[in-house]
Amino acid sequence: MKFAVLNTIRKLQNFYISHKIASLVLVFTFVTLLATSSLALLNRYSNNYEKIDNSNDTSSLDNVKPNLDNEQPLSSEDSTDIKSTNPPSSDSSTGPPSSDSSTGPKQEPAPSQPRPNEPTAPPQTINYTIPSNSIIVNSTSSFKAAVSSASAGSTIVLRAGIYTDISLTISKKLTIAAYPGESVWLDGQNKLQFALFLVTNAGGSKIQGIGFKKYASTKDFSQKPAMVIIASSLSSGVTVEYSTFQESESIGLSVQTNNSVVKNNVFDKNNWMGLHVNNGHGIIVQNNIMSNNNTGNNAISGTTAAAAGAKFTYTRGATITNNQFINNKANGLWIDLQAENIVISNNTASGNLRNGIYYEVSTKGTITNNTVTGNSAYGIQLSGSNNTTVTGNSLSRNTAGNIFVQEDPRNVSNDPKCSSGKVYGADCDSYNNTVQSSP
Repeated sequence: MKFAVLNTIRKLQNFYISHKIASLVLVFTFVTLLATSSLALLNRYSNNYEKIDNSNDTSSLDNVKPNLDNEQPLSSEDSTDIKSTNPPSSDSSTGPPSSDSSTGPKQEPAPSQPRPNEPTAPPQTINYTIPSNSIIVNSTSSFKAAVSSASAGSTIVLRAGIYTDISLTISKKLTIAAYPGESVWLDGQNKLQFALFLVTNAGGSKIQGIGFKKYASTKDFSQKPAMVIIASSLSSGVTVEYSTFQESESIGLSVQTNNSVVKNNVFDKNNWMGLHVNNGHGIIVQNNIMSNNNTGNNAISGTTAAAAGAKFTYTRGATITNNQFINNKANGLWIDLQAENIVISNNTASGNLRNGIYYEVSTKGTITNNTVTGNSAYGIQLSGSNNTTVTGNSLSRNTAGNIFVQEDPRNVSNDPKCSSGKVYGADCDSYNNTVQSSP
């Protein structure tokens, strides 16, 4: 056995000696392959480590650009959805002008509620089909010329911009509207007394999507007390919608004729009242915002008081619904002086400096389903009014109380504003009223 092992070793020694060069090549090749494999494995783990480490380095994202190759443009339907808002809209029967009722106008909804002490946004825009016979203007001079020369029934469309030096008396039926999707201001610059005065033969006119601001209107009712006045001489009413009345020296809009429609407007920061209605029988006031009015701190109580978000006098058959009377430095909504058959429903009256809803020296009112909260006097006050129903309202946190019924000191014998029952039936006495709040 020993001999066999020694013999094998001797043979290997002889093989190595005789094949020395080949053996060295074989060993060198094996070592090279081993080194190459080890280096590749080391690089692999080294690269993985670098990737993990850099993943937390935000500088590595500086040159990264999103891949937009597969992005699709918005369709027109998508664009409309993005631009639309959710406040209430009106029916198309009183919408902006259209020569084809089958493709009636499309309108933007009413503005959302502004927050106290913030400026109102520019006039809301409206969308509609411009009638083919419309007169399109883009300057103060062309606007004046259009009002002067247009035939009755014409539509005047104002392009975007601020129009100054506008103080026009209108004595024919016209529609005055902002161009679709554009904001238009009529600015009195605290110099002019009024913007538009609609008189005889202007019945049936429409004002749509226009902003009115900073007119030096007077507090004298025998003059022109508002930026826009709808005079008593009209035989039929006027529609005012999607418009803004801001920073009048007295009143935003004064309506003094029958069967008008006031809807989807904003009345904000006017010196005295936002909206004034006198002898406006049959008026519809709907979806408006009356906010932050009486900036002039005019009287809110006493015999000379008249300030309010909106005040109605000597008016029969009015419908006041879905409005917001908020943060006025006066009564929110004030009904006064022989008003009759006034329906006040589904409104919000909050944060006003006096009463939320005040029904005074009037008769046959229906005050229902309103939210009245956080007013500085009473939520709802009846004073010297009869045959009025107050029911189903939500009232809370009104400083002086939620509901107050007062026997007015006036009567038919000592105040000419009190009727004996032959005119409207409000005789300044409180009786036959039904008063009930919601549970």
